[in-house]
Amino acid sequence: VHCVSGAAGLFKTERVKKFSEFHSGVFQGEDLERTMLELVADGRVLFCESRVQTDVPITIFSLIKQRLFGWWPGLWRNLPLFLKIMFKKRTPLRLRFEMAYQIVSTITDPLKIASFVYLFLRQEWMVLAFVYLLYLLMEFIVFFRIKSDISLKNSVTTILFFPFYNVFQMFIRGAALLVYLWKRLRGEWRGVRTAITFSFFLLFIPVLARADDEEEKINLTLQPRHEMIKDSNGRSFSGSGLYLGYENFYIDAIRWDNNYERISLGGYFKVDDFSINPELRFRSDDLEATVPKLTVERSLFGPFTGRAALQWVLADEDRILLPRAGIDYYYGDYNFVSVDFYREYGNGEIDNAVMVKNRLALGKNIKFDAGFIIKEGGDAGICAGIAWKTFFVDYSFIENLENYNFDRQTITAGLILKF
Repeated sequence: VHCVSGAAGLFKTERVKKFSEFHSGVFQGEDLERTMLELVADGRVLFCESRVQTDVPITIFSLIKQRLFGWWPGLWRNLPLFLKIMFKKRTPLRLRFEMAYQIVSTITDPLKIASFVYLFLRQEWMVLAFVYLLYLLMEFIVFFRIKSDISLKNSVTTILFFPFYNVFQMFIRGAALLVYLWKRLRGEWRGVRTAITFSFFLLFIPVLARADDEEEKINLTLQPRHEMIKDSNGRSFSGSGLYLGYENFYIDAIRWDNNYERISLGGYFKVDDFSINPELRFRSDDLEATVPKLTVERSLFGPFTGRAALQWVLADEDRILLPRAGIDYYYGDYNFVSVDFYREYGNGEIDNAVMVKNRLALGKNIKFDAGFIIKEGGDAGICAGIAWKTFFVDYSFIENLENYNFDRQTITAGLILKF
């Protein structure tokens, strides 16, 4: 049994004290983590024929609050312990299979949610009815297996309704992933081998998501990424970010381990021949606490596309306007050269800069980016990137970043998932 219920479980005091240092520091009383730590340390779970009484959520809102902010974010966070138990030598075979099922079931929740939304929007009622009957059959099997141990006042109604409850739980688990990521980005929760957890999650989705089928897309984009930054002063930082876009709107959040965080909200809109991208950025430092930005693009003539942007930066309680203008020249379906002229602010000074970038694509699956930056004061920088299907890696190096007295290099790796 991988989880001894907190409402109906007893743990030996000396064991709790012994393993307290291995707790995350967030879920000290979380029964899932507490049980799995016991299993990792060869602990045993025994049953006792006793009755217990506990308080449970009595409204739909209290139930959602319990699951969305407590249970299911903890499930996402503790997935690495599932892996550890599954590959542990002394793990019983049935528990090993249970761990594998829990991992696959959890990391495929986003795919299940996308499938349900797609089937509902396409009004595939026969398919949805088949799925409901399949869930119902499972509930009947479970009910007849345990009916001698429990008593239900309205057993038929409960069984008929339970498949809907399972789907409801699935949607809450999917939303809880965003809660978990949000708390990780804010530094409220500490990760446990986060890279291992999301390597399974992120690698599994591209295999199953049918991103190339245009008819099955629901205009949902998910882009998780990780950045590593190092400057010439010997400082190094790293952080994780998440871009989530739906239809015309998007939210982009990132947090580095030096307590710096940034959240951007924006959207893309078509007005006549213009594409307009308003964005509002929130930063945790004093330089740019709130940064409004507006970008406008328009097809010009032939293979040329032009754009203009304005960004307002708060500096010493004054707003500084930083304009930007650029043009793209397309020499293929996915190949183009872009040139941007812009102004940047840093260390009390404003500097002019130009950036030239080239995109070379080998079909739709492989893309290469390469470019350079030259500033008015003579400083320069380079940028490069490669993308293969859903995976991408970017690199950049900038001299005298924004007029500061240090150079900076950045490596970013992540995924672009479309549904």
